[in-house]
Amino acid sequence: MMALLSSILLDGVDHSIPGNGGPDCLEFIPLWQRILETIFFVPVCFYGIRLAWPFLEWPSSRPSREEISCGNKNKQSFLISQLEQYQPQLLRMYSVVFCVELIYKILSKTGIYVLNPCHICTMLQLTLLSMDKNDPKVTQLFRFQMYVMPGALFALAFPILNTRLLPGEVLIYFIQHVFILLVPMYMLFIGGNFQPESRSNTAWPLFSMTLICLYHFIFLQPIAYSTSVNLNCILCPAVSDPLGNRFWRLAAFMHQSFLVPILSKSYSFYGQMFVSVFSEEKVEEKLKDS
Repeated sequence: MMALLSSILLDGVDHSIPGNGGPDCLEFIPLWQRILETIFFVPVCFYGIRLAWPFLEWPSSRPSREEISCGNKNKQSFLISQLEQYQPQLLRMYSVVFCVELIYKILSKTGIYVLNPCHICTMLQLTLLSMDKNDPKVTQLFRFQMYVMPGALFALAFPILNTRLLPGEVLIYFIQHVFILLVPMYMLFIGGNFQPESRSNTAWPLFSMTLICLYHFIFLQPIAYSTSVNLNCILCPAVSDPLGNRFWRLAAFMHQSFLVPILSKSYSFYGQMFVSVFSEEKVEEKLKDS
């Protein structure tokens, strides 16, 4: 059984493809540098979590959208109810896309890549779509995935496609990443506890980015190092990485610590603005029709 699992996870990983793994990727930087960077990042991340935790705006400390915009609640309720009825269909479509991606991973025997953050984001979003929008746990899970979600934008801007050789595999790559970017907008539309933190809140960016950093250094790095598989470019830079030098990890975490929160906050701000404008237009159309 373990041999079969190992085969599904690793046997198809082609180390001859640049940036995919193997001895050259493993030795891209010396072990002492990996250890030194880990010793630096991990304590900083735990300290960041400690700083952010008291200011995460738990659901009980912040009113919902319905409470904030009670004057528009009745006007928008018909639109929200219309959108909510599509949630099961969206969940099924998204699940099919992810299942096809998993089938590709099994067929190509590269299942270990399921550990990459974009797949984790997909699983988070599928979990959210399967939950009731008024469940209190939805809020914090939704806010965290908003900081994992921008990774899909980087994946579309700098796609790594040299390992996708099966028919339709590249198409599924793009479909999945488009879903990752669009599903949060749907969640903003249906409201409930799908609410981002306040725009001035800096605790959530700090908390989320430190968790993502810990995931890379504590979880992905040991697995990648022991298997010689370059999981999310933790062993060596991607072939499409414009900052592909020996300090690519420092550069990546430093610039993404600023860029990802900006993208997430901007998405939430413009998303809520679009929801508000679109809802008002639909209300006016409904009133004219009636």
